[in-house]
Amino acid sequence: MDRNRWKTDVKSFDPAPWPCPTCGDGRLRQDGILQEQTRDSRRAHEDYPDDWEPEWVEERFQALLRCQDCNDIIFAIGVNAYEEDYYEREITWNPVFKPLYIYPAPHIVRLTEIPDKVSAELLKSFALYWSDPSASGNAIRRAVERMMDERRVPKTQATKKGRKRRTLHSRIKAFGGLANKNKTPSERLIAVKWLGNAGTHNELTHKDVLDALEIIESVLDSVYRPKRIESLVKAVLRKKGPTT
Repeated sequence: MDRNRWKTDVKSFDPAPWPCPTCGDGRLRQDGILQEQTRDSRRAHEDYPDDWEPEWVEERFQALLRCQDCNDIIFAIGVNAYEEDYYEREITWNPVFKPLYIYPAPHIVRLTEIPDKVSAELLKSFALYWSDPSASGNAIRRAVERMMDERRVPKTQATKKGRKRRTLHSRIKAFGGLANKNKTPSERLIAVKWLGNAGTHNELTHKDVLDALEIIESVLDSVYRPKRIESLVKAVLRKKGPTT
């Protein structure tokens, strides 16, 4: 994961920093943008003309992005302000965009070869990442639950009082015990679960969500894409360096 792609402040949509959510690799470029100053921002300019500064401006924007490979369109909506910059000893004010909603949402981690029910929760987390990191973290936690379902880890366990519903923590521990190769993925999924739990009771940051996604991506690679990783490792070892 390249975290620089997922900064919440964007200085330009031409090109946008994200991969195309439709074809996966295409570059997104701005194909139109609408920016309008908010009512409160306009009133501040009218009410305090002598004190007004460009950094007081707050706008809402709607950007149309188009993939340069597959030609599909993506919309980004949010707010923008202006930051001071210097160019050839002159002060300029450049827009800084903060997307709150992108449709369809760019994929923060790869979803190829991932079961549909796991992918569905991760897609929700990608969409929620921009406006509600805590809800995004909850969606990642649900992805772990769907993964336990797909791996057929029992939802209940036998006790002296009959069968008892297992917690997600217990299921992940059981997953780690199913095979020795699952031990490391199990430990990583517990870390993801703790981050998801925090999203229910506390406010997660965008960094927290990226932490959870980076960890779960490593698990997805080892559980669902092991042959790809093994092939990549062998290719690098054979070349003793880059494969290109």
